[in-house]
Amino acid sequence: MAARGEQGLERVRVKLEQCLKDRDFYHAHQMYRTLYFRLNRQLKWSQCADIMFEGSDKLLVNGELNSGADLAALFVEALNKGHIPADGHVLGRLAKLHSMMKAHSPERLTFTVKCIEYSSVWVPSTCKTGAGVPSCKRVTLNKNDESLSDVSSASSSISTVCRKDSSFGHPDLHRLLALNFWREKNFSDARYHFIHSTDGTNCARMLVEFHTSRGYRSEVDLFIAQAVLQFLCLRNQQTATVAFLVYTRGHPAVQGPPPFTLPLLNFLWFLLLAVESRAKLAIFTLLCDKYRTSLDRDPTYRLYLEKIGQIFFGQQPSHGREQGGMFGGGFFGNMINQLMAGLGDDIEDDEEFNISTEDVD
Repeated sequence: MAARGEQGLERVRVKLEQCLKDRDFYHAHQMYRTLYFRLNRQLKWSQCADIMFEGSDKLLVNGELNSGADLAALFVEALNKGHIPADGHVLGRLAKLHSMMKAHSPERLTFTVKCIEYSSVWVPSTCKTGAGVPSCKRVTLNKNDESLSDVSSASSSISTVCRKDSSFGHPDLHRLLALNFWREKNFSDARYHFIHSTDGTNCARMLVEFHTSRGYRSEVDLFIAQAVLQFLCLRNQQTATVAFLVYTRGHPAVQGPPPFTLPLLNFLWFLLLAVESRAKLAIFTLLCDKYRTSLDRDPTYRLYLEKIGQIFFGQQPSHGREQGGMFGGGFFGNMINQLMAGLGDDIEDDEEFNISTEDVD
C-alpha cells in the first residue's frame, strides 16, 4: 500500500514538472493541490510543507499571484497541522513568500495574518521558556564618541530574544516583515511590525528615513517618541533603549548626545533612565509633570504613560482620575539628581551617560 502511494505521488510529480516546463500554470497549481491532499492523508506534514513552499515560490516568480498565494496558504496550513516550530528557516520562507506577493493586495494581507497567527502558536520552546536567551550587552553612550558600534552589537543580540508573551506573533517574523515593507518604502506598515520586533537598530534607521523623506522638521522628536513609548508598553525596554540611541545619534537634525535641545527627547532619555534604575513612582510622576507641555503635543502619550507607569513604577489604574492625572502637581526639584544617584553616576559634561539594556522582567 505504501509503495503504491509513493508511486502515485511520483506520477503526480512527473505531470507537475511537465506542466511547469510547458508554462501551464493552471494545471501545475492543480497538481500541487493534489500533492497537498495526498500528503495530508499520509500525515507527511514536513514533506507537504516543503512542496507547498516550492510551488508557491515557482508560481509567484512567474506572476501567478492567486495560485501562488493559495499554495502559500496551504504551506502555512501544513506548518500548523504538522506542529512545525517557527524557527529561523521557516520564518525566512514565510518572509520570502510575503516579499513576492503584490504590495497592498488582499492575498498578501490574508497571508500576513495567517503567518502571524501561526508564529504565535508554534513558537520554539527556547522562546516560550526564555531558556538559551543571550544576555544583552550594556550600551554606553559616550558624549565624546560618535561610534554606534556598541549600539549595533547590542541590538544584534537583542534581536534573538523572544518576548514571554508571543500573542502578537514571533518577533523575528515581525522583523522580517518590517524589512520587506521598508524596502518597499511602506513606512507605516514597516513601523508597525518593527514595534512588535526586537530590532531597535533597524527600527530607528527606518524612522530616520521616514521622517527625513516624509515628515515635517518640527516632528523630529515625535517619530521616535511614539516608538519608544510603544516599546515600553510592550515591556520591551531593551529595544526601546537601542532605538532611542540609534535614532538620536543617526538623525541629522538631532544635535549630539544628551542633553538635547528638544525637550521631548530629554523626557525620553530620563524616562529610560528611570525605567532602568527602577525609580520610584514619585520620580516618574515628577518627570511627567516637568515635561507636561511637550507631552500634551500628542494626546495618546497620556495613555501610553499610564500603561508604562503601571508596568514599571507600580502605578494604580486611574479609574476616573481628575483632569491632569499623573501630569498634574508636584515639583521637578531634585528629580535628576535622584535618577543619577540611582544609577551611581553624576551628570558632568565630560562623563559618560550609561543606559543598560538589561532585562527588567
